[in-house]
Amino acid sequence: MTHRFHPLFGREFEFVEHRLNWGEDRVSMRDQDGRLFSLPAGWTDVVAPDPFVVIAEGRCPFTMSALLELASLIDRVRTQPGPDPAVNPITP
Repeated sequence: MTHRFHPLFGREFEFVEHRLNWGEDRVSMRDQDGRLFSLPAGWTDVVAPDPFVVIAEGRCPFTMSALLELASLIDRVRTQPGPDPAVNPITP
């Protein structure tokens, strides 16, 4: 487990498989009791680290894909229709 904020960070588990599940890159593993569970592959060392994160050397908490997704969300919010004229705006 390489996701530093996950409670299982640093623990090792028995690898079962790496595949696309529910449209997401996932890794299936077994815990010490043999129970099967899965996690996003990006939270493990199964996939190579994001090149942006490697080059940033920890100086930036954001990945390129996350920033592009945020920009797309902002564009969608900006193109939504304006507020209902029947609703009075709240001002401080």
